[in-house]
Amino acid sequence: MNVLAGTSGFAFPDWKPLFYPSELPNDRLLAHYATRLPTVEINASFYRMPTADTLQAWKSQVPTHFRFAIKAHRRITHVKRLRDVDGEVRWLHERLGILGGALGPVLFQCPPSLRRDDALLEAFLAALPPFSRVAVEFRHASWYRDEVYQLLHRYGAALCIGEDDGSCDPLVHTAPFGYYRLHRLRYNEERLRFWADHLRSAPIATAFCYFTHDTGPEATTYALRLMAHAAD
Repeated sequence: MNVLAGTSGFAFPDWKPLFYPSELPNDRLLAHYATRLPTVEINASFYRMPTADTLQAWKSQVPTHFRFAIKAHRRITHVKRLRDVDGEVRWLHERLGILGGALGPVLFQCPPSLRRDDALLEAFLAALPPFSRVAVEFRHASWYRDEVYQLLHRYGAALCIGEDDGSCDPLVHTAPFGYYRLHRLRYNEERLRFWADHLRSAPIATAFCYFTHDTGPEATTYALRLMAHAAD
């Protein structure tokens, strides 16, 4: 089991000096982040996709083992709601190709108002270009059914497992990798050990785990502790 843990976003100058050195220029935040953590989830891409130059600059600042998880633009998931998005996902695939081997999972987060529609999901998954890893996050409980899990498995897409202070999604794995969004505002050692134990027993080769930036710089500590517990 290879556990890659990080945070949702990295461009937070207010994480100085607890995580970033006080004197570090803001355009070197990612380079420093990548010396401590092996992956980051990019949420800004949900609102505006990074330019080609930005992606190239990011790639140049990280080591070869580092992975970017990219949240797909809301036009795909929230505006068009997975329908008639062939042009958008082809463009996304082409743009993210700039990252090369640094590209990790691409996350498609469905809106809370989108209810289960197996035909819609299958048409969407079947038309996706060959991303190396795809994860889907559902936010309506109607999706949590065996038939949906089988669809995801058929197309090699991971069910995103999310947790917040009030709930936790089903611990179901539908792909050779796992995608976790751990968004409690505070994690104690007991909860981190729970997730580490779960990951060690999960039927996956790699787990991508992201703690919310809303926690502040403590999110980086949670990521480091999770990886340490998983390695015990």
